[in-house]
Amino acid sequence: MVQILLKDVNMRVKNSKTIGEQFLTTKGIPQGDCLSPVLFTLYLAKALKENLKVNNVQNDHSYAVNDTTIDKACLNEELKDHSYSHYVDKTFCIDQQFADDIGWVSTSKQKIVHIKETIPNCLKERNLDINLNKTEEYNISRHGLEDWKKCKYLGSLLGTEEDIKRRKMLAIVAFNKYKYLLTTKKLAIKPRIRLFNVYIGSVFLYNAELWYSSTKVDSKIDTFHRSLLRKILKIKWPYKISNIDLYNRTLAIKWSIIIKTRRLRWLGHVMRLPEKTATKTALYECLRPAKKIQGKPKSTWLGTITKDLQELDESLTLGSVELERATNNRDHWRRLLRGSGVLKIETERRDIDYQ
Repeated sequence: MVQILLKDVNMRVKNSKTIGEQFLTTKGIPQGDCLSPVLFTLYLAKALKENLKVNNVQNDHSYAVNDTTIDKACLNEELKDHSYSHYVDKTFCIDQQFADDIGWVSTSKQKIVHIKETIPNCLKERNLDINLNKTEEYNISRHGLEDWKKCKYLGSLLGTEEDIKRRKMLAIVAFNKYKYLLTTKKLAIKPRIRLFNVYIGSVFLYNAELWYSSTKVDSKIDTFHRSLLRKILKIKWPYKISNIDLYNRTLAIKWSIIIKTRRLRWLGHVMRLPEKTATKTALYECLRPAKKIQGKPKSTWLGTITKDLQELDESLTLGSVELERATNNRDHWRRLLRGSGVLKIETERRDIDYQ
């Protein structure tokens, strides 16, 4: 099949309205071919697998000089020449390869330096060049700069409030695009709300299960949601409508509640992942005991999900055996969410969409 699709392929180059002469391709695959990204991803993965010798998880091991099981390039300088005791490596390294993007997250500076010195040369041997203009490097620390929050990865910014602000702008653009459908009087309110959930709600709530929650954040989200609902009903000053009447007329559910539902459901998927996956590794790293800093703790996803679990069941905590057992049994986890009313809200919204 590959031979039929790619052998003796004739192409033409189009520039504006001008089409060039036909020519026969002898190397590579056309960029628009559906097989091109698949083969490129396999080629890149093979190159990284053969040349990268940094383990994601390192167990308790000896760092003797004659020990061949250790990548000594990742050790500190003062540890390389010693052959006594045991070195417990508590650092971790996560690969974040996606399509033609490669990235790493690590708590070890030595591993990052080793990757930066090794990977470009390894990829060059396979005629792959790293685009330095698109290369980003961030150092995340408690008292460091917060420019990493504006880093976009897989369509989302890493910072919650920054991502919410960006999602608001995207939702407004989508609303203006379909405004003629959402505000028309020719359609009843139910199909309009269904269109709103499809075209605008899906844009704003993309990756919302990864946001942390607070009273301030939830208030901003729900206020923005209600402003869009008022635009659908064409309610402007000096006319007023209470929030309760607004939700009753539109049959809408607060976005903050929907986000909480998705957050708990996504937690179930995370807990059922294999132990060595990147998500599980990052979760266990965050749960590792650490020294508390002075002052009020910052709002985090872990703190938010801890509160959600306490409202769900006081016996469920992150890292506990009870949570592992509850999430591994899909039926039991689903019944637990439904019994607390969390899953019921999502079901009610789905019924509204399909009525």
